[in-house]
Amino acid sequence: MDGITGYIAQLSMNMAQYSVQSQVSTGMLKNVMDSQEAASMKLLDSLQTVIPSADGRGTVLDVRA
Repeated sequence: MDGITGYIAQLSMNMAQYSVQSQVSTGMLKNVMDSQEAASMKLLDSLQTVIPSADGRGTVLDVRA
């Protein structure tokens, strides 16, 4: 292969590798987001099942830092 043909072939291989890496990263991110969503939903469900006391204590959660 001459210079330009070799360069184009190498560039094509690099672009294909980048594409595969990008797809893998996106897939991993989606899995992490799905598991975080599931954990959040589980936490919200557990908070909703708490029965507040008759005098109203424990009904407000202060999340300010």
